[in-house]
Amino acid sequence: MESDKIVLNPSDDQPSPTPFDLIDLSICGIASLCALISKKKVSVSSYCSKNGAKRLGHGGVELVSTIGYGADGKIGSVKSRMKLDSGSQSGMSGLLWLGFCNVIKQLNHCSNFDLLCDRCKTNEVPNGSNTYDGAWLGLLVLEETFHQIALESSKTLSEVRSNNLDVDDSLEKLEPIYKEKKELIKEANNSDKNIKKGINLIYLTTNCGLSSKGEGENVCGAALTEVELDVRKKSIRLVYCNIIQHVDRSSSKNQQRAFAVTSFISGLKKINVFDEGNSENLLKKGPFTQIFPDELYCRTIPRNDCSLMIPYCLSLSAYFAIYDAMSEFDREFSYHELTHFSMFMEERV
Repeated sequence: MESDKIVLNPSDDQPSPTPFDLIDLSICGIASLCALISKKKVSVSSYCSKNGAKRLGHGGVELVSTIGYGADGKIGSVKSRMKLDSGSQSGMSGLLWLGFCNVIKQLNHCSNFDLLCDRCKTNEVPNGSNTYDGAWLGLLVLEETFHQIALESSKTLSEVRSNNLDVDDSLEKLEPIYKEKKELIKEANNSDKNIKKGINLIYLTTNCGLSSKGEGENVCGAALTEVELDVRKKSIRLVYCNIIQHVDRSSSKNQQRAFAVTSFISGLKKINVFDEGNSENLLKKGPFTQIFPDELYCRTIPRNDCSLMIPYCLSLSAYFAIYDAMSEFDREFSYHELTHFSMFMEERV
């Protein structure tokens, strides 16, 4: 460790087909603990991740979702068709589908769930998907749907979300901060045409059980993320992240906070924002110039159960914050031009 920076040298001669770069995860965990203890920002040079998308590009997932909702903004039906190529090991495919379904089935006014998954096994290297990735994809579908409903109605995103999910106090704790920062960002975006900021508040509730019957504790969490896009520097900067999640009463609070931050950072690595060639002249291909934000907070709510899946999925707040900032530029970007996910997941709502 040099000053406040942890440097990890690459080891490209030993490529790994695992779903995550486990070395990077260990370093992120160490960095989280250092930041927690020292109260200082700790930067991580993630050199080992530069070929991560290539290593993860095996197998594949295609998802088409059709969402039905009424004039009141309440979702009444969900039809999802997933095509899942799990590579040479089919055993993990069920976990991805389970994670997806556990999130979608949290809709409290939906009476018609039509969810099907077609699975195949090929000679490709396994994509290593698990319940985390399935829940991540489920949250993406729900949040994009909530955004669309809010655009087509007079309701706010917060109202749409509350109309469709059982929302706990983790979201309420972040809403005042979100409203205050939103006003400051509006002022900042009007002052410089080359630098734009975006912000997003996201919420997840899901079942952490390993049964399709929903057996297990429900866990919840929320995250608020602010990003800054700089055309001149061709960079995206994480400015602010605030994570709130349930933790187990019987375990160390600080230890669980460190694990939560590690999981959140791991989720960020799934977002490879720009398709090759689409926006290469505007921003760097690797979206985050620093893996830790300028300000990072992780608060906890004691419960009987917890899951690192929550902060992992809440990293999607960075994706929606980037989209929010992109919409401020005087040029057109389609919603789906913004993203090219490292696991080659395709979703349509």
